[in-house]
Amino acid sequence: MKKFLIAILSTACLVGCIEQWNMEQRVVELPADNPSTSLNTAAQIGQSLLNKGLAANVHKQFPTLTPQQLQGLSLTWEVGYFNGKRSVFILTGIRYNLHSAVSKG
Repeated sequence: MKKFLIAILSTACLVGCIEQWNMEQRVVELPADNPSTSLNTAAQIGQSLLNKGLAANVHKQFPTLTPQQLQGLSLTWEVGYFNGKRSVFILTGIRYNLHSAVSKG
């Protein structure tokens, strides 16, 4: 019986301790018909955003975000295919824990 109770408590703890992470992402495509559109251009834009303090700007816009939540910010640039056409894009996102994002009060 004791082993059975320990097994149940261990399972309950594991289920209760599992964190659920969510990811919100947005894509900004560079204009395909612009001759300056390239992965290098996307990299320059991305680096400029990072150098100008992307996290600080996000925090200014959303002051209730904690430093831990801001660690989930991401920004990258890539080449991919949308609707069969080559596209250069910048991808932004934030990965967050649903439980820590809910205000406790």
